Amino acid sequence: MNRNNIKPVFGLALVLLLLMPLLTSGCPLRVGPQPGKSYPNRHWRYKPSNPPTTEDIAYLFDDLGRPDDDTRWNASRYLAQFIDEPGVYDRLLEALESDNAYEVRGAAVALGYLKPLRDDALPALIEALETGSAGAESEITNAISAYGIKAAAAVEPLIDVLDNATLAERSHAAFALGQLVPASMNAIPSLTAALHESGGGLAYAASRALGNFRDDAAPALPDLVETVGINWYPSSSTDECNLFLAIGEKSIPFLAEGIKTGNEQSRRHILASLLEFGDSAREPLEGLLNSDDPVVVMYAANGLKTLNGETPDKPYLIEIYADVVLHGSRDDANKALLSLQDIGSDAGAAIPALIEASYSKESAVSSGARKAIEYIGIRSTDDIDGLIKLLYHEERNVRLGGIEALKFLGPRAIKAVPDLTVLLDDKNSTTRTRALEALSEIQPSYETIPLLLEKLESDSVTTRSDAIRLLADYVDDSPSIVATIIQSLGDKQRTVREEAEETLFAMGTYVIPALIKALDDEKTEVRMNVMKTIAKFGPDAASAVDELTGMLEDENSDVRAEAMETLVVTNPDETDVVDALIRMLDDEDFQVRREAVNTLVEIGPAAKKSLPKLRDLAENDPYVSSANLIYYVRQAARDAIEKIEAMEEAASE
Repeated sequence: MNRNNIKPVFGLALVLLLLMPLLTSGCPLRVGPQPGKSYPNRHWRYKPSNPPTTEDIAYLFDDLGRPDDDTRWNASRYLAQFIDEPGVYDRLLEALESDNAYEVRGAAVALGYLKPLRDDALPALIEALETGSAGAESEITNAISAYGIKAAAAVEPLIDVLDNATLAERSHAAFALGQLVPASMNAIPSLTAALHESGGGLAYAASRALGNFRDDAAPALPDLVETVGINWYPSSSTDECNLFLAIGEKSIPFLAEGIKTGNEQSRRHILASLLEFGDSAREPLEGLLNSDDPVVVMYAANGLKTLNGETPDKPYLIEIYADVVLHGSRDDANKALLSLQDIGSDAGAAIPALIEASYSKESAVSSGARKAIEYIGIRSTDDIDGLIKLLYHEERNVRLGGIEALKFLGPRAIKAVPDLTVLLDDKNSTTRTRALEALSEIQPSYETIPLLLEKLESDSVTTRSDAIRLLADYVDDSPSIVATIIQSLGDKQRTVREEAEETLFAMGTYVIPALIKALDDEKTEVRMNVMKTIAKFGPDAASAVDELTGMLEDENSDVRAEAMETLVVTNPDETDVVDALIRMLDDEDFQVRREAVNTLVEIGPAAKKSLPKLRDLAENDPYVSSANLIYYVRQAARDAIEKIEAMEEAASE
């Protein structure tokens, strides 16, 4: 045979082999069991559009003993519908005695589906519970529970299951016993013990069953309260009833005690159950306000707020909430934060604790603390001592938070000055900066200015830079501050020099006269950086002195006085910035000359009168770089000439 024909022939043979049972059988699609044959699971055929018929009863009983839950469930449901067919009911009763646990389960489910229930099936179910296949107890107990009080004879077998079976079976038994009240009174001890089971829903089933005993379940109250919120949760108002309400007001003292002895898991549920009693819960909650445990006091206060519509008027509650925020569990801390937030600006005493909590490692607590601070407002606090205490906290961020709060309070925090002054020598530069800023906000200017001037001599670059930046706020109190900052243009550290340049530029063009005067400073570094600062103003620098001179004619005396005071610091022989820069073109230091050239370019068209001097420099300046044989100043002068001439032409057009 040709090798290429092997695969098609093999495929055809396989198809014929698979179709042969259909081709040789004359049976219809729905047939009964045949001896010696195994029938596959057919539950997939039982659908509303194609339900089983009486011809399928044999299949249904076959499926009744299968391990697949869906198959067995479908078979049980349909067999219950065929209960009046000859032999079906008897077969179900026989199945309860089977050695196959799956078959027992299926039969029990089917008998539980009967509408109405068959009273004569109850003894068989009870007997199956006592002697039937292990593993079928859940389905049997469910079927028995449907009989309610009629199944009183099943109480002892159900208690045995509750005490000894698997968790799932015990849960079903607990539910069934709850349906047999009052006949199942003997089950209360076993149901109480089951409350301490943490899995399988047993504790919840036991609690619901105990609720059906009403006040007869009072002996179980200590265990119910101890395990609520841990192994089970009380019924909500949408359920049949609240368990503790069902037992009655005997529950109240146990619930109140549970708030004292419970944990964060249980207290929330205990309080919710206690509040179900309305005004009857008021007195025990008020008693809890005297507890030594801040968490207990918080829960009591929150409960009373729910009853009364507002937080109890107790000043110490702010302290209590603050304590819980710092030392309580995450959930309790968040409850305390919400309470403080609701109180608002009256909770200012909690601000120090909130600042500390805002740096908690628990993100939910830290974010909640920041939100509470926003609602309360830092200015609401009078606890300066509490904020000062934060300055010595082991966490640097908390210390910084305390400094920021004191700074925000301003003069109100004058008590903190000694402690903030100590922080000026802290090893951390950020701490030093924040402390200096806070002191500048808290102290009066006559104390702050000397402090900042002193810090200009600090060994710390950061401290010197901070002092320059902060001094700018006190120019109105001491005009000589401008000259002091100008001197920092000669600092040995570039960072400090740059801070001085930026600070002077931020002050505005009124510093131009002082800068002009500083061009006579003996320090080369000062002269160079003065010109860099002037360059930042650009064309505005050329007109600054003229504007100040014009202000001398202003009708407002305060304006005239300010202009005069500013102009006094200028060299009386030189008030024009361009003239001053032209003079600097003759400076003995080549770097100064070059900086003067660059600054004239930045001045713009007003620098045109410097062109003759620039042309002279372009030809005659003596400085030459020995490394690259480049005439530094000459080249800078040539470039400046081109740019100034170009600007002049553009201006004339």
